[in-house]
Amino acid sequence: EEATVIARAETTKSGHQAVQDLPAGLLAILKAWKDGHGLSEGDPVVEVPGALLKTFNQDLELAGIEKTDASGRTVDLHALRHLYGTMLVRAGVDLKTVQTMMRHATMSMTGVYLHHDRERLRRAAQALPEVALGPDTPERATQAALREGTTGLEVAQDEPAPTRFQQ
Repeated sequence: EEATVIARAETTKSGHQAVQDLPAGLLAILKAWKDGHGLSEGDPVVEVPGALLKTFNQDLELAGIEKTDASGRTVDLHALRHLYGTMLVRAGVDLKTVQTMMRHATMSMTGVYLHHDRERLRRAAQALPEVALGPDTPERATQAALREGTTGLEVAQDEPAPTRFQQ
């Protein structure tokens, strides 16, 4: 009911119980699966098999998913973590929350799992405050550069210095 999965301490790398929040859609899928399998309150909904990697590879095969794609990227358990972290960032989740949700002790570990893409980079640049030339024209900015001696050319000294940028 709380939309969480609880990993027992003995099953986590840190040795501490971990509570993981779930998106509503996944919660609905797990509830339906639990109801369809006659599980009682308190019964585990998901059990991680001892041979997790073997089971994962068998699941890929049954689903018709190639282990390696045309670009040479491999689908493995860590690829799922990369996808999870990257999806969180794409959804606009702040990095500290991504770190906590991925249960990483350090931000540098979280960074290993995050991918950048051109669209996110473009949106990030567009999110910055707008910077514009001031009321002076680019020609006047050029005149100021000439006056300051940054071009090696001469200019009349009676021109007022333009405002370079204003926010």
